Amino acid sequence: MEVAGPPSVSGRIILDDSGPVLSRLRKGDRIGVVVWHGHRTDITFDGRVQQTVEAPTMIPGLYLGVGLSMLAGGVLALYTAVWLRHGTHEQARRRPADGFPLTGRMIAGACVVTVVSGIATSGEHESDPLEFVAIWLAFALISLAVWAVQHRIRNRRPG
Repeated sequence: MEVAGPPSVSGRIILDDSGPVLSRLRKGDRIGVVVWHGHRTDITFDGRVQQTVEAPTMIPGLYLGVGLSMLAGGVLALYTAVWLRHGTHEQARRRPADGFPLTGRMIAGACVVTVVSGIATSGEHESDPLEFVAIWLAFALISLAVWAVQHRIRNRRPG
């Protein structure tokens, strides 16, 4: 649908279906257009509202969090598979396999931080991916500090 008006409104607006507004429109009808953060999110006509495809139906930070969580989970699964395979070969040579290595624990920690950051970001209304990154960095630094303190305390204990 083509819309004429101020620069922030004019142009082609794409709707998913005919919906409550588009099905009632005729050429030349005057409509209202809701612009949010530079995106034309809704059109209004005769008291009815219809979302455009530019409307944020979910929080972008949540999309980023889910995508990064899936990526981190895949990396952790791949690392674990390689570690288990290596451990199986070590046991076959009569050497006991070590505990889960530091690299694996760091990857697992990054996965947990990513999931927690995604949950924290999704709780905020109108968050964006930059907020997710800032929250992720904050959680990562806090987690790293807690791990370092815990590691230092464990190494100080006698015995």
